[in-house]
Amino acid sequence: MIFRVMSALLLISLTVPAMAWGPKAQLAISTTAMHLISKEGNIPLVKMGDSVRRGAAESQTGLLELYPDMLTGPIQAIESEMLLLKAARGNRLDNYFAYRMGALGKLVAQTTAPMSTVDASFRNLYYTDVERAIESTAVSNQKREVVDPPVYFSRRISEANANNDVILKEYQGGVGISGVAGSLLSEDTSRSARAVADVWMTILTDAQVSPNVSPEMLRDYGLRGMQFYINRKNTAAMDAAELRYAGLAQPTPESLVKLGDAYFKAEYYERAVEKYQVALVMDPDRREVIGKISDYYVDQGARELENERLETALESLQKAVDVNPLHPTAEENRLAVAKLIEERDTRMAANQALIERAEQFGAMAEEEAVRGRHVEAIDLIREAMNTYEEVTDEFPLEFNLRERGLNKLRERVQAYKRDIMDNAEVFSGSGYVQDVPRLVTEHGDGLDEAGLKAILQNAYDTEYQALEQIYAEKLNNP
Repeated sequence: MIFRVMSALLLISLTVPAMAWGPKAQLAISTTAMHLISKEGNIPLVKMGDSVRRGAAESQTGLLELYPDMLTGPIQAIESEMLLLKAARGNRLDNYFAYRMGALGKLVAQTTAPMSTVDASFRNLYYTDVERAIESTAVSNQKREVVDPPVYFSRRISEANANNDVILKEYQGGVGISGVAGSLLSEDTSRSARAVADVWMTILTDAQVSPNVSPEMLRDYGLRGMQFYINRKNTAAMDAAELRYAGLAQPTPESLVKLGDAYFKAEYYERAVEKYQVALVMDPDRREVIGKISDYYVDQGARELENERLETALESLQKAVDVNPLHPTAEENRLAVAKLIEERDTRMAANQALIERAEQFGAMAEEEAVRGRHVEAIDLIREAMNTYEEVTDEFPLEFNLRERGLNKLRERVQAYKRDIMDNAEVFSGSGYVQDVPRLVTEHGDGLDEAGLKAILQNAYDTEYQALEQIYAEKLNNP
Protein backbone atom coordinates (compact mmCIF):
# COMPACT_ATOMS: atom_id res chain seq x y z
CA MET A 1 0.00 0.00 0.00
CA ILE A 2 2.82 2.40 0.97
CA PHE A 3 4.64 1.52 -2.25
CA ARG A 4 1.55 2.31 -4.34
CA VAL A 5 1.08 5.70 -2.65
CA MET A 6 4.74 6.62 -3.12
CA SER A 7 4.60 5.51 -6.73
CA ALA A 8 1.52 7.65 -7.37
CA LEU A 9 3.17 10.70 -5.81
CA LEU A 10 6.29 10.11 -7.89
CA LEU A 11 4.14 9.83 -10.99
CA ILE A 12 2.55 13.17 -10.17
CA SER A 13 5.91 14.85 -9.91
CA LEU A 14 7.10 13.35 -13.19
CA THR A 15 3.91 13.71 -15.22
CA VAL A 16 2.35 17.04 -14.32
CA PRO A 17 4.72 20.02 -14.45
CA ALA A 18 4.40 21.88 -11.14
CA MET A 19 0.82 20.68 -11.58
CA ALA A 20 0.43 23.13 -14.50
CA TRP A 21 -0.05 26.72 -13.40
CA GLY A 22 0.94 27.42 -9.81
CA PRO A 23 -1.56 27.29 -6.92
CA LYS A 24 -2.18 31.04 -6.97
CA ALA A 25 -2.89 30.98 -10.71
CA GLN A 26 -5.19 27.96 -10.37
CA LEU A 27 -7.16 29.64 -7.61
CA ALA A 28 -7.37 32.94 -9.50
CA ILE A 29 -8.60 31.19 -12.65
CA SER A 30 -11.29 29.24 -10.77
CA THR A 31 -12.41 32.28 -8.79
CA THR A 32 -12.71 34.33 -11.99
CA ALA A 33 -14.78 31.56 -13.62
CA MET A 34 -17.08 31.47 -10.60
CA HIS A 35 -17.83 35.18 -10.86
CA LEU A 36 -18.35 34.94 -14.62
CA ILE A 37 -21.03 32.25 -14.54
CA SER A 38 -22.70 33.70 -11.44
CA LYS A 39 -23.31 36.91 -13.40
CA GLU A 40 -24.18 35.31 -16.72
CA GLY A 41 -26.57 32.59 -15.66
CA ASN A 42 -27.96 33.98 -12.43
CA ILE A 43 -26.44 30.95 -10.72
CA PRO A 44 -25.75 31.52 -7.00
CA LEU A 45 -22.42 29.71 -7.02
CA VAL A 46 -20.69 32.80 -5.67
CA LYS A 47 -22.77 32.49 -2.49
CA MET A 48 -20.83 29.30 -1.83
CA GLY A 49 -17.56 30.90 -2.86
CA ASP A 50 -15.64 29.62 0.18
CA SER A 51 -16.43 26.03 -0.78
CA VAL A 52 -15.53 26.63 -4.43
CA ARG A 53 -12.20 28.15 -3.43
CA ARG A 54 -11.57 25.33 -1.00
CA GLY A 55 -11.95 22.84 -3.86
CA ALA A 56 -9.77 24.94 -6.16
CA ALA A 57 -7.07 25.00 -3.48
CA GLU A 58 -7.17 21.25 -2.89
CA SER A 59 -3.79 19.54 -2.67
CA GLN A 60 -2.55 17.34 -5.49
CA THR A 61 -2.86 14.31 -3.24
CA GLY A 62 -6.48 15.22 -2.50
CA LEU A 63 -7.14 15.78 -6.20
CA LEU A 64 -5.71 12.37 -7.02
CA GLU A 65 -8.06 10.77 -4.50
CA LEU A 66 -11.01 12.34 -6.29
CA TYR A 67 -9.73 11.60 -9.80
CA PRO A 68 -7.49 8.50 -9.71
CA ASP A 69 -7.07 8.49 -13.52
CA MET A 70 -6.25 12.18 -13.92
CA LEU A 71 -2.56 11.47 -14.59
CA THR A 72 -3.06 8.95 -17.35
CA GLY A 73 -6.22 10.49 -18.82
CA PRO A 74 -7.07 14.00 -17.59
CA ILE A 75 -9.74 14.57 -20.25
CA GLN A 76 -11.47 11.32 -19.32
CA ALA A 77 -11.24 12.29 -15.65
CA ILE A 78 -12.90 15.64 -16.41
CA GLU A 79 -15.64 13.98 -18.44
CA SER A 80 -16.36 11.41 -15.74
CA GLU A 81 -16.60 14.10 -13.07
CA MET A 82 -18.91 16.21 -15.22
CA LEU A 83 -21.29 13.27 -15.65
CA LEU A 84 -21.21 12.54 -11.93
CA LEU A 85 -21.89 16.13 -10.90
CA LYS A 86 -24.81 16.40 -13.31
CA ALA A 87 -26.30 13.24 -11.80
CA ALA A 88 -25.72 14.49 -8.23
CA ARG A 89 -26.73 18.11 -8.82
CA GLY A 90 -30.38 17.94 -7.76
CA ASN A 91 -32.65 20.96 -7.59
CA ARG A 92 -30.55 22.92 -5.15
CA LEU A 93 -26.80 23.43 -4.92
CA ASP A 94 -25.02 22.69 -1.69
CA ASN A 95 -21.56 23.41 -0.33
CA TYR A 96 -20.11 19.99 -1.10
CA PHE A 97 -21.25 20.27 -4.71
CA ALA A 98 -19.58 23.69 -4.82
CA TYR A 99 -16.40 22.17 -3.40
CA ARG A 100 -16.39 19.49 -6.11
CA MET A 101 -16.93 22.18 -8.73
CA GLY A 102 -13.88 24.00 -7.38
CA ALA A 103 -11.77 20.84 -7.44
CA LEU A 104 -12.85 20.15 -11.01
CA GLY A 105 -11.98 23.76 -11.89
CA LYS A 106 -8.47 23.13 -10.59
CA LEU A 107 -8.12 20.06 -12.79
CA VAL A 108 -9.45 21.93 -15.84
CA ALA A 109 -7.03 24.81 -15.20
CA GLN A 110 -4.11 22.41 -15.01
CA THR A 111 -5.18 20.64 -18.19
CA THR A 112 -5.44 23.87 -20.19
CA ALA A 113 -2.19 25.45 -19.02
CA PRO A 114 0.55 26.32 -21.60
CA MET A 115 4.03 24.78 -21.66
CA SER A 116 2.85 21.25 -20.79
CA THR A 117 5.13 19.66 -23.42
CA VAL A 118 8.43 21.48 -22.84
CA ASP A 119 11.49 20.74 -20.72
CA ALA A 120 10.58 20.61 -17.01
CA SER A 121 13.18 23.10 -15.81
CA PHE A 122 12.03 25.90 -18.14
CA ARG A 123 8.40 24.94 -17.69
CA ASN A 124 8.72 25.38 -13.91
CA LEU A 125 10.46 28.72 -14.37
CA TYR A 126 7.53 29.87 -16.47
CA TYR A 127 4.94 28.83 -13.86
CA THR A 128 6.98 30.47 -11.11
CA ASP A 129 6.99 33.74 -13.07
CA VAL A 130 3.23 33.47 -13.64
CA GLU A 131 2.67 33.09 -9.88
CA ARG A 132 4.30 36.49 -9.35
CA ALA A 133 2.42 38.15 -12.23
CA ILE A 134 -1.05 36.62 -11.88
CA GLU A 135 -2.48 39.25 -9.51
CA SER A 136 -1.94 42.00 -12.06
CA THR A 137 -3.11 39.97 -15.05
CA ALA A 138 -6.45 40.88 -16.65
CA VAL A 139 -8.76 37.99 -17.51
CA SER A 140 -11.24 38.63 -20.30
CA ASN A 141 -14.72 37.14 -20.61
CA GLN A 142 -15.74 35.10 -23.63
CA LYS A 143 -18.92 33.55 -24.91
CA ARG A 144 -19.92 30.30 -23.18
CA GLU A 145 -19.69 27.00 -25.02
CA VAL A 146 -21.26 23.63 -24.21
CA VAL A 147 -18.44 21.22 -23.42
CA ASP A 148 -18.06 17.88 -25.14
CA PRO A 149 -14.83 16.96 -23.30
CA PRO A 150 -12.93 14.95 -25.96
CA VAL A 151 -13.51 17.55 -28.68
CA TYR A 152 -13.47 20.64 -26.48
CA PHE A 153 -10.25 19.90 -24.59
CA SER A 154 -8.33 18.66 -27.60
CA ARG A 155 -8.88 22.10 -29.09
CA ARG A 156 -8.10 24.04 -25.90
CA ILE A 157 -4.95 22.09 -25.18
CA SER A 158 -3.73 22.64 -28.70
CA GLU A 159 -4.38 26.39 -28.40
CA ALA A 160 -2.62 26.55 -25.02
CA ASN A 161 0.56 24.93 -26.33
CA ALA A 162 0.67 26.66 -29.74
CA ASN A 163 3.40 29.10 -28.64
CA ASN A 164 5.48 26.74 -26.50
CA ASP A 165 8.50 26.74 -28.80
CA VAL A 166 8.70 30.54 -28.90
CA ILE A 167 8.34 30.89 -25.15
CA LEU A 168 10.90 28.13 -24.55
CA LYS A 169 13.50 29.82 -26.78
CA GLU A 170 13.00 33.11 -24.95
CA TYR A 171 13.47 31.40 -21.60
CA GLN A 172 16.57 29.68 -22.88
CA GLY A 173 17.83 33.05 -24.03
CA GLY A 174 17.13 34.68 -20.67
CA VAL A 175 14.17 36.82 -21.77
CA GLY A 176 11.73 34.93 -19.56
CA ILE A 177 8.25 36.26 -19.02
CA SER A 178 9.23 39.71 -20.29
CA GLY A 179 8.79 38.54 -23.87
CA VAL A 180 6.05 36.58 -25.61
CA ALA A 181 5.09 34.68 -22.44
CA GLY A 182 4.16 37.91 -20.71
CA SER A 183 2.30 39.33 -23.69
CA LEU A 184 0.23 36.16 -23.98
CA LEU A 185 -0.40 35.70 -20.25
CA SER A 186 -3.78 37.44 -20.25
CA GLU A 187 -4.91 35.39 -23.25
CA ASP A 188 -3.63 32.13 -21.76
CA THR A 189 -5.21 32.63 -18.32
CA SER A 190 -8.44 33.81 -19.96
CA ARG A 191 -8.51 30.58 -21.98
CA SER A 192 -8.20 28.48 -18.82
CA ALA A 193 -10.84 30.56 -17.01
CA ARG A 194 -13.14 30.19 -20.00
CA ALA A 195 -12.65 26.41 -19.96
CA VAL A 196 -13.50 26.23 -16.27
CA ALA A 197 -16.59 28.40 -16.76
CA ASP A 198 -17.71 26.38 -19.79
CA VAL A 199 -17.39 23.11 -17.88
CA TRP A 200 -19.29 24.45 -14.90
CA MET A 201 -22.04 25.99 -17.01
CA THR A 202 -22.48 22.72 -18.91
CA ILE A 203 -22.87 20.85 -15.62
CA LEU A 204 -25.35 23.36 -14.23
CA THR A 205 -27.55 23.74 -17.31
CA ASP A 206 -27.52 20.32 -18.98
CA ALA A 207 -30.56 18.38 -17.79
CA GLN A 208 -29.52 15.09 -19.37
CA VAL A 209 -28.19 12.52 -16.91
CA SER A 210 -25.89 9.88 -18.33
CA PRO A 211 -26.61 6.18 -17.68
CA ASN A 212 -22.87 5.70 -17.34
CA VAL A 213 -22.97 7.06 -13.79
CA SER A 214 -23.12 3.93 -11.63
CA PRO A 215 -24.78 3.62 -8.22
CA GLU A 216 -21.34 2.97 -6.79
CA MET A 217 -20.09 6.33 -8.13
CA LEU A 218 -23.08 8.08 -6.56
CA ARG A 219 -22.59 6.27 -3.24
CA ASP A 220 -18.94 7.33 -3.21
CA TYR A 221 -19.99 10.92 -3.93
CA GLY A 222 -22.47 10.77 -1.03
CA LEU A 223 -19.90 9.31 1.35
CA ARG A 224 -17.35 11.96 0.49
CA GLY A 225 -20.04 14.60 0.87
CA MET A 226 -20.97 13.30 4.31
CA GLN A 227 -17.30 13.38 5.32
CA PHE A 228 -17.18 16.99 4.13
CA TYR A 229 -20.07 17.98 6.41
CA ILE A 230 -18.96 15.79 9.32
CA ASN A 231 -15.60 17.55 9.32
CA ARG A 232 -17.45 20.86 9.60
CA LYS A 233 -19.18 19.66 12.80
CA ASN A 234 -22.53 21.01 11.63
CA THR A 235 -25.25 18.55 12.68
CA ALA A 236 -28.02 20.35 10.77
CA ALA A 237 -25.95 20.19 7.56
CA MET A 238 -25.22 16.52 8.23
CA ASP A 239 -28.90 15.72 8.57
CA ALA A 240 -29.77 17.61 5.39
CA ALA A 241 -26.93 15.92 3.50
CA GLU A 242 -27.97 12.44 4.62
CA LEU A 243 -31.47 13.09 3.39
CA ARG A 244 -30.21 14.49 0.10
CA TYR A 245 -27.72 11.69 -0.60
CA ALA A 246 -30.18 8.96 0.33
CA GLY A 247 -31.94 9.71 -2.95
CA LEU A 248 -28.82 9.22 -5.06
CA ALA A 249 -28.36 5.48 -4.55
CA GLN A 250 -29.45 2.76 -2.16
CA PRO A 251 -26.95 2.29 0.67
CA THR A 252 -25.06 -0.96 1.02
CA PRO A 253 -23.70 -2.52 4.22
CA GLU A 254 -20.24 -1.42 3.13
CA SER A 255 -21.26 2.20 2.54
CA LEU A 256 -23.09 2.31 5.87
CA VAL A 257 -20.03 0.99 7.69
CA LYS A 258 -17.84 3.61 6.01
CA LEU A 259 -20.29 6.32 7.02
CA GLY A 260 -20.37 4.94 10.56
CA ASP A 261 -16.57 5.01 10.66
CA ALA A 262 -16.59 8.66 9.57
CA TYR A 263 -19.04 9.53 12.31
CA PHE A 264 -17.08 7.54 14.87
CA LYS A 265 -13.78 9.22 13.98
CA ALA A 266 -15.45 12.61 14.47
CA GLU A 267 -16.78 11.40 17.87
CA TYR A 268 -20.42 11.26 16.80
CA TYR A 269 -20.65 7.86 18.46
CA GLU A 270 -24.41 7.43 18.58
CA ARG A 271 -24.76 8.28 14.89
CA ALA A 272 -21.97 5.84 14.10
CA VAL A 273 -23.58 2.99 16.03
CA GLU A 274 -26.90 3.71 14.34
CA LYS A 275 -25.25 3.19 10.92
CA TYR A 276 -23.47 0.06 12.11
CA GLN A 277 -26.75 -1.38 13.35
CA VAL A 278 -28.50 -0.76 10.03
CA ALA A 279 -25.57 -2.40 8.23
CA LEU A 280 -25.84 -5.38 10.57
CA VAL A 281 -29.53 -5.77 9.83
CA MET A 282 -28.69 -5.86 6.13
CA ASP A 283 -25.78 -8.26 6.64
CA PRO A 284 -25.97 -10.06 10.03
CA ASP A 285 -22.74 -11.99 9.41
CA ARG A 286 -20.44 -8.99 9.46
CA ARG A 287 -18.36 -9.87 12.51
CA GLU A 288 -16.28 -6.68 12.33
CA VAL A 289 -19.46 -4.60 12.61
CA ILE A 290 -20.60 -6.65 15.61
CA GLY A 291 -17.20 -5.96 17.15
CA LYS A 292 -17.43 -2.21 16.51
CA ILE A 293 -20.86 -1.98 18.16
CA SER A 294 -20.05 -4.14 21.19
CA ASP A 295 -16.69 -2.44 21.76
CA TYR A 296 -18.44 0.92 21.74
CA TYR A 297 -20.99 -0.14 24.33
CA VAL A 298 -18.30 -1.69 26.54
CA ASP A 299 -16.29 1.53 26.39
CA GLN A 300 -19.42 3.57 27.05
CA GLY A 301 -20.19 1.37 30.06
CA ALA A 302 -16.69 2.02 31.39
CA ARG A 303 -17.15 5.78 31.01
CA GLU A 304 -20.52 5.67 32.77
CA LEU A 305 -19.05 3.59 35.58
CA GLU A 306 -16.20 6.06 36.00
CA ASN A 307 -18.80 8.79 36.46
CA GLU A 308 -20.71 6.60 38.96
CA ARG A 309 -23.77 6.27 36.71
CA LEU A 310 -24.33 2.63 37.48
CA GLU A 311 -27.72 2.12 35.81
CA THR A 312 -26.62 3.60 32.48
CA ALA A 313 -23.36 1.65 32.71
CA LEU A 314 -25.35 -1.55 33.20
CA GLU A 315 -27.63 -0.64 30.30
CA SER A 316 -24.66 -0.08 27.96
CA LEU A 317 -22.99 -3.32 28.99
CA GLN A 318 -26.25 -5.20 28.51
CA LYS A 319 -26.42 -3.82 24.96
CA ALA A 320 -22.86 -5.02 24.37
CA VAL A 321 -23.80 -8.51 25.56
CA ASP A 322 -26.97 -8.53 23.46
CA VAL A 323 -25.01 -7.62 20.32
CA ASN A 324 -22.05 -9.86 21.00
CA PRO A 325 -22.47 -12.54 23.69
CA LEU A 326 -18.93 -13.70 22.93
CA HIS A 327 -17.32 -10.36 23.71
CA PRO A 328 -14.29 -11.06 25.95
CA THR A 329 -15.20 -8.60 28.73
CA ALA A 330 -18.81 -7.46 28.27
CA GLU A 331 -20.55 -10.08 30.43
CA GLU A 332 -17.89 -9.97 33.13
CA ASN A 333 -18.20 -6.20 33.36
CA ARG A 334 -21.98 -6.38 33.31
CA LEU A 335 -22.03 -8.77 36.27
CA ALA A 336 -19.57 -6.60 38.18
CA VAL A 337 -21.74 -3.49 37.69
CA ALA A 338 -24.89 -5.44 38.62
CA LYS A 339 -23.20 -6.45 41.87
CA LEU A 340 -22.24 -2.83 42.58
CA ILE A 341 -25.86 -1.80 42.06
CA GLU A 342 -27.08 -4.56 44.40
CA GLU A 343 -24.61 -3.54 47.10
CA ARG A 344 -25.52 0.12 46.69
CA ASP A 345 -29.23 -0.65 46.92
CA THR A 346 -28.61 -2.65 50.09
CA ARG A 347 -26.83 0.30 51.65
CA MET A 348 -29.58 2.64 50.57
CA ALA A 349 -32.24 0.35 52.06
CA ALA A 350 -30.30 0.26 55.35
CA ASN A 351 -30.18 4.06 55.44
CA GLN A 352 -33.88 4.26 54.69
CA ALA A 353 -34.60 1.80 57.50
CA LEU A 354 -32.56 3.93 59.92
CA ILE A 355 -34.52 7.02 58.93
CA GLU A 356 -37.82 5.22 59.43
CA ARG A 357 -36.68 3.98 62.87
CA ALA A 358 -35.50 7.45 63.89
CA GLU A 359 -38.86 8.91 62.86
CA GLN A 360 -40.61 6.30 65.01
CA PHE A 361 -38.52 7.29 68.03
CA GLY A 362 -39.40 10.91 67.35
CA ALA A 363 -43.12 10.13 67.23
CA MET A 364 -42.88 8.20 70.50
CA ALA A 365 -41.06 11.11 72.11
CA GLU A 366 -43.86 13.45 71.05
CA GLU A 367 -46.43 11.17 72.65
CA GLU A 368 -44.49 11.12 75.92
CA ALA A 369 -44.17 14.91 75.89
CA VAL A 370 -47.93 15.27 75.44
CA ARG A 371 -48.39 13.20 78.59
CA GLY A 372 -45.97 15.51 80.43
CA ARG A 373 -43.31 12.82 80.63
CA HIS A 374 -40.46 15.01 79.50
CA VAL A 375 -37.71 12.82 80.91
CA GLU A 376 -38.92 9.84 78.89
CA ALA A 377 -39.39 12.08 75.83
CA ILE A 378 -35.78 13.24 76.03
CA ASP A 379 -34.61 9.64 76.30
CA LEU A 380 -36.46 8.80 73.10
CA ILE A 381 -35.10 11.87 71.34
CA ARG A 382 -31.61 10.76 72.23
CA GLU A 383 -32.34 7.36 70.64
CA ALA A 384 -33.74 9.06 67.55
CA MET A 385 -30.70 11.29 67.16
CA ASN A 386 -28.29 8.41 67.61
CA THR A 387 -30.17 6.51 64.90
CA TYR A 388 -30.08 9.45 62.52
CA GLU A 389 -26.33 9.74 63.06
CA GLU A 390 -25.89 6.27 61.58
CA VAL A 391 -27.23 7.46 58.21
CA THR A 392 -24.30 8.03 55.80
CA ASP A 393 -23.83 10.85 53.29
CA GLU A 394 -23.61 8.46 50.30
CA PHE A 395 -27.18 9.12 49.16
CA PRO A 396 -28.17 12.80 48.94
CA LEU A 397 -31.91 12.32 49.53
CA GLU A 398 -31.48 10.16 52.62
CA PHE A 399 -28.72 12.38 53.97
CA ASN A 400 -30.98 15.41 53.54
CA LEU A 401 -33.75 13.60 55.46
CA ARG A 402 -31.25 12.83 58.20
CA GLU A 403 -30.20 16.49 58.54
CA ARG A 404 -33.79 17.69 58.53
CA GLY A 405 -34.67 15.08 61.16
CA LEU A 406 -31.79 16.06 63.41
CA ASN A 407 -32.69 19.74 63.18
CA LYS A 408 -36.29 18.99 64.06
CA LEU A 409 -35.22 16.93 67.10
CA ARG A 410 -32.95 19.72 68.30
CA GLU A 411 -35.91 22.11 68.11
CA ARG A 412 -37.97 19.67 70.18
CA VAL A 413 -35.29 19.51 72.87
CA GLN A 414 -35.37 23.29 73.16
CA ALA A 415 -39.15 23.20 73.44
CA TYR A 416 -38.97 20.58 76.17
CA LYS A 417 -36.48 22.73 78.06
CA ARG A 418 -38.89 25.67 77.93
CA ASP A 419 -41.72 23.45 79.20
CA ILE A 420 -39.62 22.26 82.11
CA MET A 421 -38.64 25.83 83.04
CA ASP A 422 -42.20 27.03 82.78
CA ASN A 423 -43.38 24.30 85.19
CA ALA A 424 -40.35 24.34 87.49
CA GLU A 425 -42.37 25.55 90.50
CA VAL A 426 -44.28 22.28 90.52
CA PHE A 427 -41.05 20.60 91.51
CA SER A 428 -39.47 23.41 93.55
CA GLY A 429 -41.56 22.99 96.70
CA SER A 430 -43.16 26.45 96.42
CA GLY A 431 -46.46 24.93 95.48
CA TYR A 432 -46.77 22.63 98.46
CA VAL A 433 -48.66 25.24 100.53
CA GLN A 434 -51.81 24.67 98.58
CA ASP A 435 -51.67 20.96 99.44
CA VAL A 436 -51.45 21.44 103.24
CA PRO A 437 -55.17 21.99 103.97
CA ARG A 438 -56.04 18.89 101.92
CA LEU A 439 -53.45 16.77 103.76
CA VAL A 440 -54.59 18.07 107.19
CA THR A 441 -58.16 17.12 106.40
CA GLU A 442 -57.17 13.64 105.21
CA HIS A 443 -54.46 12.88 107.82
CA GLY A 444 -54.94 15.58 110.45
CA ASP A 445 -55.08 13.27 113.51
CA GLY A 446 -51.90 13.63 115.52
CA LEU A 447 -50.32 16.11 113.06
CA ASP A 448 -50.13 19.78 113.53
CA GLU A 449 -49.84 22.11 110.65
CA ALA A 450 -46.27 23.10 111.41
CA GLY A 451 -45.09 19.51 111.57
CA LEU A 452 -46.86 18.63 108.35
CA LYS A 453 -45.24 21.59 106.62
CA ALA A 454 -41.84 20.41 107.76
CA ILE A 455 -42.47 16.90 106.43
CA LEU A 456 -43.73 18.20 103.12
CA GLN A 457 -40.84 20.63 102.78
CA ASN A 458 -38.37 17.83 103.29
CA ALA A 459 -40.14 15.61 100.79
CA TYR A 460 -40.27 18.34 98.18
CA ASP A 461 -36.59 19.20 98.63
CA THR A 462 -35.55 15.57 98.23
CA GLU A 463 -37.70 15.11 95.15
CA TYR A 464 -36.43 18.32 93.64
CA GLN A 465 -32.78 17.35 94.07
CA ALA A 466 -33.39 14.00 92.40
CA LEU A 467 -35.26 15.56 89.50
CA GLU A 468 -32.69 18.30 89.13
CA GLN A 469 -29.95 15.73 88.67
CA ILE A 470 -31.98 13.72 86.15
CA TYR A 471 -32.94 16.72 84.06
CA ALA A 472 -29.42 18.08 84.11
CA GLU A 473 -28.19 14.84 82.59
CA LYS A 474 -30.96 14.72 80.01
CA LEU A 475 -30.78 18.34 78.95
CA ASN A 476 -27.02 18.41 78.70
CA ASN A 477 -26.72 15.04 76.97
CA PRO A 478 -29.67 14.59 74.60
